[in-house]
Amino acid sequence: MTSIDDFELPKACIMRVIKAALPDNALVNKEAKIVMTKSATVFINYLTATANEFTRSTNKKILSASDIFSALETLEFDEFSDRLRDSLEGLFKISFSHSLFIYIYIRKWK
Repeated sequence: MTSIDDFELPKACIMRVIKAALPDNALVNKEAKIVMTKSATVFINYLTATANEFTRSTNKKILSASDIFSALETLEFDEFSDRLRDSLEGLFKISFSHSLFIYIYIRKWK
């Protein structure tokens, strides 16, 4: 049987997020790091499980961004949705621009 500890997020990733959110001179003790790591792990697993319910209810096999947005709303975390949508749109624009640049560059030099 697996436990939530088997899915623990990398501590280095969590520390990067914590450091980005705090002032430069802020210190974080060992217990706080453990609590943040466990909290983030539980939240992501809970969000994923809820999103997966939306995926399965529509007979899909691939979890999508819309499933995650539905899960955020269901879990009453919809205040994150607007910022997340903006980030996702920005990421799509960057990805699309990068792909278009590569396509044009390759076509130009063929």
